Amino acid sequence: MKWGIMSTGNIAHQFAAALKLAGQDLIAVSSRTQESADGFAGEFGLAKAYGNHADLAADGEVGLVYVAAPNLMHYELVKLCLENGKHVLCEKPLTTSYEESRQLYALAEEKHLFLLEGFWVAFLPILAPLREDLAALGEITGIDLQYGFISSGPRRLTKLKPELGGGALMDIGIYCLGFLYLVKGECPHYDRGTVEYCEYGTDEACEMDLSWRGGTKAHAKLSVKEVMDRIAVIRGTRGRIETPDFQHLEQYTLYLDGAEPKEVSLSKGNSAFEEEIREAIRCVESGQITSPRYTSRMSLELIRLMDEIRADWKQA
Repeated sequence: MKWGIMSTGNIAHQFAAALKLAGQDLIAVSSRTQESADGFAGEFGLAKAYGNHADLAADGEVGLVYVAAPNLMHYELVKLCLENGKHVLCEKPLTTSYEESRQLYALAEEKHLFLLEGFWVAFLPILAPLREDLAALGEITGIDLQYGFISSGPRRLTKLKPELGGGALMDIGIYCLGFLYLVKGECPHYDRGTVEYCEYGTDEACEMDLSWRGGTKAHAKLSVKEVMDRIAVIRGTRGRIETPDFQHLEQYTLYLDGAEPKEVSLSKGNSAFEEEIREAIRCVESGQITSPRYTSRMSLELIRLMDEIRADWKQA
């Protein structure tokens, strides 16, 4: 499988390095400027550099494209790739709305092409033992998690400008909401929340109360103006699980009532993208159009949840 990458930003550089580590054949890159594409191609030794995305989409040698452009460009570029017969792995969020994501999954199904939203947490190897230990907790009663960093300079513009599809929820919210989905096996319901807006009119911090049928509660806090360790605590009727970093999940501790703490550690590999890349290749080679580990249904339910949260903020 020969890969192409659309965009030349920081995340594209990280993904290109991960492809090399995974032994994949990255042959082309595209950007909005030829200069940027040439620089990226030179750095990674690529044979082809395109000064526009349409030429990469039309390249007959490229079979699978990683879309790493700003959020608001995802819909247009993924659609372009699918219409040109390319399998697609798109950086999260797949799009900035439920309806746009629904259209893309429908198009992928129509053309029998693989489409995956790049939510790497769903593919980390430690999820297997975590699911076993979640069962030991008995009934899960509550989950608390947080994620925050300070965005400044050019990075602040990329993360927050509305014309790029910015905002804390769209940038890192899927890590929080997606982790909750993985823990419970179903999408949570949004109950209430608070939001702080930045100078660009997008959200830079928010807190959310969520729940599931059966009574499990969750509280999520995220910010791009404050540093917060990516801690998650899962509480059950028989104990709790704590992890110091749920985004790059490699370790957690199981505390069961009346037992010694159990430390679990399992490396994610050389890159957080590594298992995601392997899953994309496996699915394409086996003729699947969606991953059973992170399905189109999961992706759609999460973006619909984010639509509901943003709609609630506007009404408040």
